Amino acid sequence: MIDDEEYTPLEPGSFTYTVIGTNEWGCENSATVTLTVNDLPDLTAGTDTIINTAGTALLGAYSSETGSYFWLHDQNIVCNTCPITTANPVENTTYIVEFVDANGCSSYAEVLILVNFVKGIGVADAFTPNGDGINDALFVLGYNLEQIHFEIYNKYGEKVFASSDKRIGWDGTYHDMEQNPGVFTWVLYYTLTDGERGILKGNTTLIR
Repeated sequence: MIDDEEYTPLEPGSFTYTVIGTNEWGCENSATVTLTVNDLPDLTAGTDTIINTAGTALLGAYSSETGSYFWLHDQNIVCNTCPITTANPVENTTYIVEFVDANGCSSYAEVLILVNFVKGIGVADAFTPNGDGINDALFVLGYNLEQIHFEIYNKYGEKVFASSDKRIGWDGTYHDMEQNPGVFTWVLYYTLTDGERGILKGNTTLIR
């Protein structure tokens, strides 16, 4: 080997190297170094999986050796240091796991999770805004919703609620006054993440 030359071992084993130094007067001295090259740890990951939108995928990795696991890209992973965990990807995702053994050697494996696009849009047929914490507001529900505009009308045709934020639901009031039980008409304009647009109309019963 030459001074400062990098050495990349191609196989495991124990190798001894001797270096001889010569000074300007021709005097020599030597030193030896032993290099131990360990095998890479074995590692396998689970099989590729297909889930539906909002589904949960099981991620698993296994090694016969003792060491630590690290899921390198922790998109929606419940535990990125667990050998077995779950994830909820919103799009096709390749998850890579690293395993580090007791010698500090690393191996990598990957698993592909394919997400099957599911369109689901709906509004409940009834809700009960009575303050009990159960079904107290009327929300737009669905998968892969990019944008919405939700309007609700009473039996007189008055618009009692409007929102473009699916996180905000109608609490059954209009001008800060509780509305009487009855049937309310709604119109929903939506855009999905794949670009599809549409309009839904329906009725919901307010129950107190």
